[in-house]
Amino acid sequence: MNTVYWVLVAFGIVVLEARLRARNVRYLPILPAIVLGAVLSKVTYVVLQWHYAFPHWGWGAFTVLRPDTFCFFGGAVGVVLGVIISAKLTHQRVLPVLDAFAPAGALLVAIARFGEKYLGEIGTAGFEMPEQLAFFPFALTNEWGESYPAIFMLSCLAALIVAIVGLTRKPGGRDGQLFLRTAFYLALPQIMCESLLAECMKWGFVRVQQLLCALTLLAILLAECRRASGSLSFARRWWPVGALLLCAAGLVGVEFALDKSGLPAFVGYGAMVVLLALIAAAECGAGKRVK
Repeated sequence: MNTVYWVLVAFGIVVLEARLRARNVRYLPILPAIVLGAVLSKVTYVVLQWHYAFPHWGWGAFTVLRPDTFCFFGGAVGVVLGVIISAKLTHQRVLPVLDAFAPAGALLVAIARFGEKYLGEIGTAGFEMPEQLAFFPFALTNEWGESYPAIFMLSCLAALIVAIVGLTRKPGGRDGQLFLRTAFYLALPQIMCESLLAECMKWGFVRVQQLLCALTLLAILLAECRRASGSLSFARRWWPVGALLLCAAGLVGVEFALDKSGLPAFVGYGAMVVLLALIAAAECGAGKRVK
């Protein structure tokens, strides 16, 4: 794998440690996060793509270092688990540590996504970019002069915005809420980005990391609705979850239409943007009630 990518990731880890120190988090060994991130990135790919990985490489699938044989989602989960383990080892409260980690973690995601520029075409779309926009950061051009949209830069931009919002946010609020909202808005745009990718982890029609992001959104909304303050009726407490499920059904319909029918791409992805915006609105409604 390209050395530049790992240099960028290492820079992100340095920023992460600096952020934790700035938030008065005592020394936090970052090694568990690095190790678990790398291990789970590989293990998640092999487990979820077993039908492809094992016939090609057997048990050697766990040692293949091709960039497209790692799962970004699994790596992110591994880093978070590593931070939790480190907090436990140093006898610190987990939720405040996760809140301190969240904005720098989003910045680490942005840096890692940008680093995909050096990993070939794993983060590009499957259609050619118009000549007027056939240059970086809008597109990557391969050795044959073909230019494809740089979807990884959309992921990078979204993560960068989430990081900036988190870093400039005033301290306060319920422990763990900043982490939950950061994770939510990192996962939300990735649903569309996964749809645009030419190559991704799949189970037939289902894009695996897109599904994992959707399940993350559901889990976070369930947590926020459960944590909502005040005496609320069942409908008032859980309506954001219902809204998410309705929008998710709409997203499945859009994906199916894009894949199986002649629906114009701009119509399909326009509808997807609207549905994702509605999900964000539902989260805003749920998040405001957590105090």
